[in-house]
Amino acid sequence: MKKRLLILNKMLKPDTGGVEEVVEQHRRILASRFEVTAWGAKSTERNSSKETERTEDDYGTQVRFRSFFQVAALPVSISYTIEYFRRVREFDIVELHLPFPIGALLCLLFPPKKLVIVWHSDLLRPAILKPLITGIDKRLIRSADTIICTSNNLLRNSDTISGHLHKSTIVPIHSTPTEKSKRPSEIGESQAPFILFFGRLSYYKGIDVLADAINLYDGKWRFVIAGKGDLSARLRTQLDRPNVLLLNRAISEPEKSWLFENCDALVFPSQHKTEAFGIVQLEAMSRSKPVINTALPTGVPEVARDGLEGLTINLQSPDELATAFKKLENSNLREKLGENAQVRATSVYDERVIGEQLLEAFIELDKPK
Repeated sequence: MKKRLLILNKMLKPDTGGVEEVVEQHRRILASRFEVTAWGAKSTERNSSKETERTEDDYGTQVRFRSFFQVAALPVSISYTIEYFRRVREFDIVELHLPFPIGALLCLLFPPKKLVIVWHSDLLRPAILKPLITGIDKRLIRSADTIICTSNNLLRNSDTISGHLHKSTIVPIHSTPTEKSKRPSEIGESQAPFILFFGRLSYYKGIDVLADAINLYDGKWRFVIAGKGDLSARLRTQLDRPNVLLLNRAISEPEKSWLFENCDALVFPSQHKTEAFGIVQLEAMSRSKPVINTALPTGVPEVARDGLEGLTINLQSPDELATAFKKLENSNLREKLGENAQVRATSVYDERVIGEQLLEAFIELDKPK
């Protein structure tokens, strides 16, 4: 009989985000060994009158709990909390994705039988609550059986988990591009060469640096910026230029696929440690596209390496970013970086390789200490 595994995160797909994508990957991989249940709150945008929504598929059960409001993008759900206290001891293992302050507090107050923590990033906001939340995380991490981190850089440089190397393991993220493709209606059939930004228009994504760099750049590239977020209005003002197309809306998976297939490069200018990996880098790399990223102390520059699969610039450097745009006008360089990127994405970050690493981390739980 399979052991029972409960995966806890603040939200689940179809609420989109890097962490939600990792939860989905883990759910699919671990279903071969465990009876998997995943819990998440519904975003306030997707709330319904139902207190809980339960769905079943080939990879187990997903339960989405009604949330009443959000604090700093964190949905607050009473039913999620009640269900945890009522049922957590039914499960042999809990996999908790952090940062998720409510989930951390629940696991600290009522510990599961075995706890696996998947560490995504150090918490930066809200700053006023950071000492309290970090204190809870550190206390919980001391009691965890295993810590999974997505990159060596993040593990070494995290203020919270770097002291627990003895029980930490690296399991990166993989990308699974959809085969369906659909051109966004805003883009003409004969689209000029363009560099793509894809993601949330939020402070940690380096939107201001990107805007400044585009305004400094004088060359052949057009820029497509796809996503929405709290900096949308500012970006529209800063980049009112004919060579910039802003797709300020939710992008479907087929549209996303088209953008990655048809761009010439991806720009990934994140500026804060909140950006721990950058799965969209793999989306581009798997399609032989180079990446411009930043020298964050996380997994970001490990995925696409400077001079090998892309170009890495220093933080807060719009001049360097504009220069990188200029360098990628060289088709030979662009082709070389793109070829390397495709090889790395389909070898180091292959789904089968990542799956074996994740399963091995859970197999280690059953070995005598």
